[in-house]
Amino acid sequence: MRTKRVHIRPACLLVSAMLALSAGWVAPSVSAQTDVLSPASQASRPPFPPQPPVAPLPPARKVFLVKSADAPDNLGPNGTFDYKLLLHNNTAETARAVVSDTLPAETELVGSPVVIELTPSADPLTTTFDSTLGPRGTIRWEGTLTAGAKIQVIFKVRLLSCPEPDQSSFIGWDRSVKNVASLRVNDSASISVATHAFKPGGCRDNPPPPPRPEPGPVAGADVAVHKFARLHPDRNLPERGWQVSWLVHYGNRGDQTATGVQVIDTPSSNQTLTLVRTVPRITPTQEGGAFIFDVGDLPGLRGGSILLRTAVGFDVPAGTVLTNTARITATNDVSPTNNTAAVTLTLPHLPPIITYPVSGAT
Repeated sequence: MRTKRVHIRPACLLVSAMLALSAGWVAPSVSAQTDVLSPASQASRPPFPPQPPVAPLPPARKVFLVKSADAPDNLGPNGTFDYKLLLHNNTAETARAVVSDTLPAETELVGSPVVIELTPSADPLTTTFDSTLGPRGTIRWEGTLTAGAKIQVIFKVRLLSCPEPDQSSFIGWDRSVKNVASLRVNDSASISVATHAFKPGGCRDNPPPPPRPEPGPVAGADVAVHKFARLHPDRNLPERGWQVSWLVHYGNRGDQTATGVQVIDTPSSNQTLTLVRTVPRITPTQEGGAFIFDVGDLPGLRGGSILLRTAVGFDVPAGTVLTNTARITATNDVSPTNNTAAVTLTLPHLPPIITYPVSGAT
């Protein structure tokens, strides 16, 4: 019992002290609180400075392309509508630009494109049309835009048929008329694109068209060749430079075996061959600047591929044109009109390389 009393006494003393302190505390009067919040006291305080208005961000300084279409709501087959390309040089310097617009497969060009100069100045105010590029041809404008210049290219097209389903990789744009325009500025290696797609109102209730029949072989032996190219910087060379990949597809479109088939590939002299790959495997021979691939006999509806990679030195100036021509022959070829394919590339300026600070130094 003594132990319990020893522990209780300090607690009683602490409670007594707290009661004594609370008895001496006086709450602030209402008038004191009123003085703190009174208008007179607020007027004596310095006002907060007004915040300056936030200026809008300036538009990006570049040459850009915008694509749109002016089509009626009930557009159907045989109806016409307008495509519009807006090209704006939003920089302080003169720029050279190349705009290409490939017509969709469901359309055809009506009349000639019109170039309108919205803000001076641009040259020329005309376009060219190449019916061999793309499914329905390609419209091209190549010229010079002064600082701030803005032009609009307008061309009318006719809708030949309702678009087929699953004809493009654009997600959510099934059964749409899809059109892509590209823009290259000052021979740059990069290309920007402007895409437009819409569903014609007169095609919404149309059933999908029947599937296209598979192409059959032509009579006899008919060899043909196609060629593609890709340009990319060569970062493995100490001096830097360019690498070009030339891809050749060849085949026999006929129902008979083509005999004595040869593929001859000739790159221009301003590039050096560094790699050759073939499917099926063929070892080429060289005659001057040409590389000859002896295919031999090629059965109907059969073909192969050839990949050549060439190097271009860093000292070759921008604007240099690279060419590569592929030709196929056979002793019994019935149609020589599709035996040659050529591709040209124009060298842009090499992209800059960072030499300092080195990677991992920061």
